[in-house]
Amino acid sequence: MLQFGGASGSGYLLPREVKAGMEEMKKFGEFKDGIFHRHDGIAGNVLPSKRNMDAYQAIWENLHKREMVYPKGRYGAPIFMDSANFSWAPVKSARGVSEKLLGVWTERRAKAGLIKLEADARYEAKGRGIYLVLSGRGACEAKNLLRYTSIFLDRGETAQLHAQETTELLHYGLPDLSDLQASADATATAQAAE
Repeated sequence: MLQFGGASGSGYLLPREVKAGMEEMKKFGEFKDGIFHRHDGIAGNVLPSKRNMDAYQAIWENLHKREMVYPKGRYGAPIFMDSANFSWAPVKSARGVSEKLLGVWTERRAKAGLIKLEADARYEAKGRGIYLVLSGRGACEAKNLLRYTSIFLDRGETAQLHAQETTELLHYGLPDLSDLQASADATATAQAAE
């Protein structure tokens, strides 16, 4: 699973930020069973109107010094898709390469798809995304490309992939957060998680 700020644009905290936030907040409350319990009479930096709240939300709000706002739900139920029922479409600029675009979501244009390189095909992977090898083998910038190898590219970066045998990769195009203004005390972050 890949998590990112999605429609809210608020982003997720890095594990080190969560840990540091917990340590700071233990001065005026305690964490138990996923809930932060503020001690009586101590407001600390969390929203004073809430004595008990979800632990992650309390840490996030304490760090950002503002209330977490959840966007309204966009889908009435979970969406399940079967990638086997999507067709491969050739990538025009790369011989022996095809893709399955699984979807593009929200105004931040996060996307997911599969990329297949036939044996000896070459492909230029382009920025702000994560590529995960599902099967096959090859090379990326002269380094081995094996099952479960991951490649992270930031905005403006590229990587040359060369398949030694038919290779399939999962591609997540990370959301475009370039138009968001990060608060002075924190920046929007993305975090890959299992």
